[in-house]
Amino acid sequence: ISSDPKKGVRKAQEMMKRMTRLYEITGVDAYKPNAQAYNLLIHALAKSSLLNAGYEAERVLQEMMLAGVKPNAISFTSTLDAYAKSGEKDAAQHAERLFLELLDSNVDLHFSAVDAVLNAWAMQSSLEAAERAQGILERLEMLQSNTIQPTEHSYSTVMNAFARCGAAERAHAILTRVLREKRAIRPDTVMFNVVIHAWSTSGDPQAGTKALELLNQMKHLASEGYDTAPDIVTYNSVLSAVSKSGHMRAGPQAERILKQLQEEDDNVTPNVVSYNSVLHAWSMNAGAEPKAAQRAQAVLDYMIQSGNDNIAPDVYSFTSVLNAWAKSKEDDKAIRARELLDTLLHLQSEAPKKTSLKLSAIPFNAVLNACAFSKTMQRESLQIATRTFKELPNYAKRDTITYGNLLKCCTNLMPRSKSRTDMALQIFDTCCKDGLVGDLVWNEVRKVVPSHELAKKVLPMMKKKSIGLLTLRDLPRSWKRNTRDKQATVNENRQTRRKRKRTKEGAKSESSEPKPVRPLRNIVEPSYQSGRDL
Repeated sequence: ISSDPKKGVRKAQEMMKRMTRLYEITGVDAYKPNAQAYNLLIHALAKSSLLNAGYEAERVLQEMMLAGVKPNAISFTSTLDAYAKSGEKDAAQHAERLFLELLDSNVDLHFSAVDAVLNAWAMQSSLEAAERAQGILERLEMLQSNTIQPTEHSYSTVMNAFARCGAAERAHAILTRVLREKRAIRPDTVMFNVVIHAWSTSGDPQAGTKALELLNQMKHLASEGYDTAPDIVTYNSVLSAVSKSGHMRAGPQAERILKQLQEEDDNVTPNVVSYNSVLHAWSMNAGAEPKAAQRAQAVLDYMIQSGNDNIAPDVYSFTSVLNAWAKSKEDDKAIRARELLDTLLHLQSEAPKKTSLKLSAIPFNAVLNACAFSKTMQRESLQIATRTFKELPNYAKRDTITYGNLLKCCTNLMPRSKSRTDMALQIFDTCCKDGLVGDLVWNEVRKVVPSHELAKKVLPMMKKKSIGLLTLRDLPRSWKRNTRDKQATVNENRQTRRKRKRTKEGAKSESSEPKPVRPLRNIVEPSYQSGRDL
């Protein structure tokens, strides 16, 4: 079951059938499946993550009762867990139905059964599902049963349900209620971590501020004896919230939090995720903060030179700093970006099997972006862009952003001339052959190539006769076959066809004779309060 859950289900089912057959033939009680055997089969189904795991687990539970074997708390909890992990659309509804039936029947349940049902709703990742989980939690609070009560994990699961659907305020409100009502449930580090994570993924401008307030509250409660000491998950979530907040001082603030972690907390050691959040914060501030790129570069240099494997930079670290250089206003940003890419390529060549340094087109695209927006040193920037574009296939596949950024380099770095047009058309022709024409490529090629020249390339295979009327959807599918825009175009075509079909159906219904209107009728009903007719 542990090594191969799906195979474990088949083996467990075969074993149960064999035991049942032997019992029927021999009548020996030793062969009769007992509660432990049934529980192992239900447990195997719960671990399998099969779509019908919940239904099968409940069927086994019913067979167990029909066979005269009394289920125990493990049987019920494993069945609920099977529903929670099955991935079926209505799995949470069935888990709740079974749980409430068991609850009304006064069956002996384990507290983990509550967590299984709540987790089933949390996995739905919708506001309605989170509210259903909260409703179950509130019912158990009102029930005040001695046998089954919500635990700290139960509250964390409901908070996580709200976090998964982006409702950070609702998750925060539950934590505030736990702190205010001073129940038997005492807030712990996990509860706070869930709420801080909810804020970090919410996209709210106040997320960084809220996360810092919760961090300070954790430290204060820990000093009073609560089990709320911040751990590395806490600090990484706070740093993530700050870096994604979009605040103009996010970079300095994130670096200050990292320094506090290093100086004040001996029990928590920052890792590469911590440093990457700081780098991301600086890259997001690069357009407004004058020396953001230099600060990001300094942090990355420290990560490289430290020799500490725990903070060794990965591709994300380099990409964040490359983006910082691309957004900066430095004259030599194209040169600095290319030097940084060369450093990444050198580290990757020294450890080719290191998965954290596995290359993609993204860092190369960042260098092209830095070149495209260089205000000075345009000749050098164009040379760097062309060299980067040619070297990319040696390490990864080009994508539509690669071609779009290179066309942007032609637009910004080359004067209007026949050579610029020829170069852009050559790039566009290669992009068409690779099937990577997306929105960015189509927009950029129309900027850099004169309309009459582009018309010679495109219009011969188009039904429309004007280049200005062409959209990405009108282009040949072979030009877009390897882009994500292809699926978007297919979906757009489907929506257009459906809209046309609805329009035709509406026109037919309007042209047909109107249906007779049902006459109005008065419904008289006595009021339950006054007895008068309404």
